[in-house]
Amino acid sequence: AGKNDSAIEQYNKALEADPKHLPALLGLARLYDRTGEFEEAVAAYKKAVEAHPDSAAAFNDLGLCYARANRLNESVAALQRSVAIDGDKPLYRNNLAKVLVEVGRSDEAY
Repeated sequence: AGKNDSAIEQYNKALEADPKHLPALLGLARLYDRTGEFEEAVAAYKKAVEAHPDSAAAFNDLGLCYARANRLNESVAALQRSVAIDGDKPLYRNNLAKVLVEVGRSDEAY
């Protein structure tokens, strides 16, 4: 509803209750990401992947955030991790391929 400050406050309350709550970590990170606050988004995504190192979704979203922030090498690394965790999900492979093409590694993307 466009109430970003209220949403951030609610996510932070949820994280006070459970600092490792994956939906709250990702929700907060995605909110920062959508509003172009990439450093805050990356920090929240990093908390998510540290707390949940087997979450392909968290690594995928971190990788996409890095790409939007033009941190392409970090993007590739995060997206490769998401594919390593869940290589059966076409979305993760496609996201990795897009960034690999962007960094001039088309052969790997294919």
